[in-house]
Amino acid sequence: MTTVTPTAAAGRIADLLGDRADELLNHRSETIDKERLHLPGPDFVERIYAQTDRSPQVLRSIQSMFGHGRLAGTGYLSILPVDQGIEHSAGASFAPNPDYFDPQKIVELAIEGGCNAVASTFGVLAATSRRYAHRIPYIVKINHNEILSYPNTYDQTMYGSVEQAWNLGAAAVGATIYFGSPESRRQITEVAEAFARAHELGMFTVLWCYLRSSAFKVDGVDYHTAADLTAQANHLGVTIEADIIKQKLPETNGGYAAVEAASKAKGNGGFGKTHRKVTEELSSDNPIDLTRLQVAGCYMGRAPLINSGGASSGESDLAEAVLTAVVNKRAGGAGLISGRKAFQRPLGDGVALLNAIQDVYLCDEVTVACSGDRARGEWPRARSASADSAALSPQGVRPVLSPSLGLHVDEDAAGADSLQLICRRYSWERPAGIAQLVERQLPKLDVAGSNPVPRLQRRRAARRPPVVVSSGRARLAAPKGLAQGRVCRSRRRGR
Repeated sequence: MTTVTPTAAAGRIADLLGDRADELLNHRSETIDKERLHLPGPDFVERIYAQTDRSPQVLRSIQSMFGHGRLAGTGYLSILPVDQGIEHSAGASFAPNPDYFDPQKIVELAIEGGCNAVASTFGVLAATSRRYAHRIPYIVKINHNEILSYPNTYDQTMYGSVEQAWNLGAAAVGATIYFGSPESRRQITEVAEAFARAHELGMFTVLWCYLRSSAFKVDGVDYHTAADLTAQANHLGVTIEADIIKQKLPETNGGYAAVEAASKAKGNGGFGKTHRKVTEELSSDNPIDLTRLQVAGCYMGRAPLINSGGASSGESDLAEAVLTAVVNKRAGGAGLISGRKAFQRPLGDGVALLNAIQDVYLCDEVTVACSGDRARGEWPRARSASADSAALSPQGVRPVLSPSLGLHVDEDAAGADSLQLICRRYSWERPAGIAQLVERQLPKLDVAGSNPVPRLQRRRAARRPPVVVSSGRARLAAPKGLAQGRVCRSRRRGR
């Protein structure tokens, strides 16, 4: 067994977490097992989205985001959202750093910060589209609240059409729904129609799944960030085919029970429906388990969960951002969407904060929590070479590496060192981590009569049957419906 020493990134993450490092980095989740989740990975688009009704144009748009920035090829996301000029007023948002009154500076921060995408308003993205829309995926936020009307109200209003977003070169549209508000039914209808139109045009969709109701504050406790209520908001969001869910990090639980008790005390009857297992077995007091309940609400991760970074707190922003990223990743989430913490400071500091968030998702020592993951007091634990390989594929022993790579790991079938190389009719790609896995594992295989390595080239694969490499032997597997003896091993290029 090879002992793996802490990387510089892992040490820095632990330092930023301070007293909470052990609680978060060594947490063992005994709630929803990670094997039930659809976890981020290099092949997420093909493994999950390609099985849905999304068109090839939508898949291409989604892949453009997953393939961009410092997290390209990992399945994780780092998005810069700057719609606060409307939601919180431009003065309140940009006075700390007036540079960001200029839309160009917003997009440049996202590019310099290595983000997968930038999310902003029609005005911001239209003002920069000819210069930057081809350099970073645009997510146009199509509805907003505004706080200039007196008295202030809280409702989401459409600010433009999906066609406008498409015309300015956007890869996606985003929208907010205030679940629980009197206006939520109208918002659900408007956003569902907009998302359907976006999919028709080849764009993917992002939903800000927020709660808003005065009833969600009970006895001084704010249940707008309760894990059970936000998980249900997420579930409603994926129901209208949001491709990605944005949600606030949970801070409490038991919102259903608290709101119902308060309602009955006022003689107003019950509220909603839930089950005791939601709070007793499917979650705990640890923020990782609370966030995992949110992931479960996203169809067990089929719709990636990205948590919001929250408001800027000043000097503690960096530590808070890293903590949120650690919680999200260990829960099974797919990334962070952080704005004010990054743009309410000088460009260099904003870039450094965004990079620190991304470093969490690039750090192999920060893993998805499970019951047998990291025992308390063992950060980081020793890992074997086979465990190192599995770390490149978050699903562990499941065959989760990209079908477009033709590479699957199936440890159940023939041991930890067995590989199945499946040649398919896709372009050969080798995202970050896959090349390492191939280089580490293939030399160990004693393949009689066949050398699979030349098949791993950056070219379009010829039509050929799968080559199964297992237990030191290679054989051709016939495509379905054909006899073994009639399989054509390859075809000449162009035929």
